[in-house]
Amino acid sequence: MQLNDLLKAAGLAPVSDNVEISGITADSRKAASGFLFAALPGSKADGASFVQDAADNGARAALVPLNAELPNTGMIYVRCDDVRKSLALIAAAFYGKQPQTVVAVTGTNGKTSTANFARQIWDFLGKKSASVGTLGVISSDFSSYGSLTTPDPVLLHETLSMLADKGIEKTAIEASSHGIDQHRIDGVRLTAAAFTNITRDHLDYHKTMENYLEAKLKLFDRPLSSNTAVLNADIPEFDRIKSYCLARGLKIIDYGKNAEALKLVDTALDIKGQTLHLEIFGKKHTVRLPLAGTFQAMNALCALGLVIAAGEDAQQAVKGLEILKGAPGRMEHVADRKNGAAVYVDYAHTPDALETVLNALRPHTQNRLCVVFGCGGDRDPGKRPQMGEIADRLADVVYVTDDNPRTEKANAIRDQILPACPKGIDIGNRALAIETAVSELRQGDILILAGKGHETGQLINGVVYPFDDREEAKKAVLLADTPLWTSDEIVTVTKGKCDGYFEIFGISIDTRTLEKGDLFIALKGDKSDGHLYAADALKKGAAGILASYVPEGVPAEKAVLVEDPLKALENMARHARTRGHAKVIGITGSSGKTSTKEMLRYALTAVGRTHCTQGNLNNQIGMPLTLARMPKTTDFAVIEMGMNHTGEMHELTMLAHPDIAVVTMVGSAHREFFPTEEDTVHAKAEIFDGMDRNGRVFLNADNRHFSLLKEETEKRGLTYVYFFGKNASNDISLVKSREEMNKTYVKAKVFNTEYSWTLKLPGEHQILNSLAVAGVLKVLNVDMETALQGLSQLPVPKGRGQRFVLPCVDRGTFILIDDAYNANPESMRAAIKVLGGLVPDGNGRRIAVLGDMLELGEFAPSLHKGLAVDLIENNIDLLYAVGENTGLLFDQMPPQMRGRKESTASEMAKRIACDIKDGDIVLVKGSFGSRMAEIVDVLKNGRK
Repeated sequence: MQLNDLLKAAGLAPVSDNVEISGITADSRKAASGFLFAALPGSKADGASFVQDAADNGARAALVPLNAELPNTGMIYVRCDDVRKSLALIAAAFYGKQPQTVVAVTGTNGKTSTANFARQIWDFLGKKSASVGTLGVISSDFSSYGSLTTPDPVLLHETLSMLADKGIEKTAIEASSHGIDQHRIDGVRLTAAAFTNITRDHLDYHKTMENYLEAKLKLFDRPLSSNTAVLNADIPEFDRIKSYCLARGLKIIDYGKNAEALKLVDTALDIKGQTLHLEIFGKKHTVRLPLAGTFQAMNALCALGLVIAAGEDAQQAVKGLEILKGAPGRMEHVADRKNGAAVYVDYAHTPDALETVLNALRPHTQNRLCVVFGCGGDRDPGKRPQMGEIADRLADVVYVTDDNPRTEKANAIRDQILPACPKGIDIGNRALAIETAVSELRQGDILILAGKGHETGQLINGVVYPFDDREEAKKAVLLADTPLWTSDEIVTVTKGKCDGYFEIFGISIDTRTLEKGDLFIALKGDKSDGHLYAADALKKGAAGILASYVPEGVPAEKAVLVEDPLKALENMARHARTRGHAKVIGITGSSGKTSTKEMLRYALTAVGRTHCTQGNLNNQIGMPLTLARMPKTTDFAVIEMGMNHTGEMHELTMLAHPDIAVVTMVGSAHREFFPTEEDTVHAKAEIFDGMDRNGRVFLNADNRHFSLLKEETEKRGLTYVYFFGKNASNDISLVKSREEMNKTYVKAKVFNTEYSWTLKLPGEHQILNSLAVAGVLKVLNVDMETALQGLSQLPVPKGRGQRFVLPCVDRGTFILIDDAYNANPESMRAAIKVLGGLVPDGNGRRIAVLGDMLELGEFAPSLHKGLAVDLIENNIDLLYAVGENTGLLFDQMPPQMRGRKESTASEMAKRIACDIKDGDIVLVKGSFGSRMAEIVDVLKNGRK
């Protein structure tokens, strides 16, 4: 094309040496023979400095600023007032063709979705269309991904010409404030333009919000062939924007709750989208929008407005809202679990964006709102704790993972997020985090994968590895929805029979906690018979039942019939143990089982697929149930194993066959069933019966029964037995520890290598338990740093040492230590030691509110009275006693240490609050059956 023809299109004077121009560029490196080079002024580099480079590459002419000082290059210099504007108009002339309809949308948020939705509505109406913007160029026929919201004018006009050549009739483009201000869309023949909203952003460029708004308003200064502006009626700036457009002779199509043209009357939300009640130019419509988030409804209406402004019939176009799909990576609904849980992906990678997306999804959530997110490396570190706090506050379940670490250490980035996110489950491997989050979704949950959106790679140390949240989510759903068992497998394993076929995704023995897709096992107990609840289980969504006969109301094809459902469960557990590759860690002890199990769960979840005992399902029913629930793909199984009588542990271990066994400690628990503590040791040692000779055993060297347990391992010929404790001679030994109000810092030697970690669980006994955990991790050969960081996120479980600062009845505050879940002599002593190690403020006192310890049989009185020494040695000021045996302890305490005694927790709960003074530290502990949690509830909530 002749240079003067291009200059004429830009309103510039012709030159005497008219030449043929073969191409246009603002990048001297891309200049070639016959090109026109545009020397754009910039904040970091001036294009005039590169004219020689452009000439050397063959450029024939250069578009330059009026006053630029230029070398003698032999090129034709065309001087102009505004190089950017002239370049855009010249590019429009050079490429010439454009789709017959082009609409533009500006605004801080929603541009990408609006442009994408407009394209989809046109597609629905049978028009060949495309969208251009942040995601690149997208049409029904092809996609070309990009990165700039508004491309440079050369690329934009080249793209529009290409679209016209491909027969694209309709195109929606994003118009950023930068793009408008820098004339990138000048020369585009626009049909209509829209304004979504404006919030604080890009002030590094615009300096003030006023400048930012003025830049966006310039979109409406150019000719619009439909003479129409589409405006959001629900934003504070609506009246000003409307007046600006009216002053330029534009018609208005407004949208939103306050609109006249496209009015959003009402919205009904559900887990996968929303139903919109609309009035379109006065006519009522009800539309099912398959998108979550009120803001997506607004984006859809904005797109509808643009399509209508461009000439489409409103009553037909509105139907297109029902087929909309989220823009890639923008609140995109990517998958559903078979249990009804939904998975979304969003690009939210800033505090504001994360808060927006979580708030938007909350109204759609029927159960729990879950989020997976991380923060990018080599970017503002200040946003990391902010995003952690937002996720912790707005989501129910939080998984903290890696985003794009770039050149930073990924663990260090997460370590800046996690302190502000107590709920955070730390899983650095993003694929594992997504897989774990998806696998743990329950019916009615929503999961949002935030941060990467449409990205298809993960940047680590300069290398972009293929990674797409959307694809990972789909793979995770496919894996999670692989049946745990089929009825055919159950029949084979249990030697049962079934007239039909069904698939199950979980196992339940209680209809109160049963979830959709579960197998309900009809166990018969002393007080209840599961067969009576089988029909109800099916009504609640059970896929089938396991029973000894077909109960009333249960179709025969939905029942696997066996002689004994409990034995059948054990057979399923036995098969589940052998059908996968899981390393099984069995944990037992008189106390510390659950805490140690939870420590291992958090640590191992950070590095692999981890299956774990739920709650305290550690007995003859609970442990087989845990094993039977174990997926085939499990890497690590953490199994809590409890017992009350000799022989019970043997039965459990012969099912579990642990690869690793941890004995936390053996003490006076369950003395009701054992004449001596030594008998308890022998019963606990039965865990070794199911182990291979090359199995690994971890023993507490600080426990008084250590030597006896060691002998038990030797009797069974176990080769690898490791010791943990405070002494430096142990395989895992404590180097030092430091306890603060809600955190303990631990340094330990683990097989001759030092490691450090933090614990939120208080007490020396928990430090010892964590030593065993570190040993197990080392033996499993996992990434120690990642696993120990995961361990550090373990919260204090309810009733197991949680601390609260609460107001006193009169004035001031006190500290409550809620350890009311359970108790035995060893855990009671440990809790008293924790209380003794804390220093009250001012005149505050250490107060122990203790309830009876159960299952101690004839030894109960002496074991309770034996706590007197612990109370005195730990400088406890007052004892409040609940129950008969704790009352005996109370009676033998010095008078000055006797606070109050009551026969029941409810009686104590009525009186204790008034006795607590400013600065006091109050420990509440007792066996579960002593109901000490009632006292905790009163102290926390003020109920009487």
